[in-house]
Amino acid sequence: HGAPSVGSRRADIRYTVIIPTHNRPTWLEVSVRAAQTSAAHLRTQFGTDLDVQVLVVDDVSDDDSVEVIARRCGVE
Repeated sequence: HGAPSVGSRRADIRYTVIIPTHNRPTWLEVSVRAAQTSAAHLRTQFGTDLDVQVLVVDDVSDDDSVEVIARRCGVE
């Protein structure tokens, strides 16, 4: 399989993963890891013109959900 094309041009592939969370740090980390794994697979399959955006929507968690995702993304 090749990347989708429009006419003779190779089309950009973009996708957004939206992950809602509320006091679920373990599941949040699992979900983000799954999104990253899927993105890596698509990059391998379709090439480097893949644009992936992961949005985490936190509903005022009062646990360490924010810290978990910050560590996962390398934010201090």
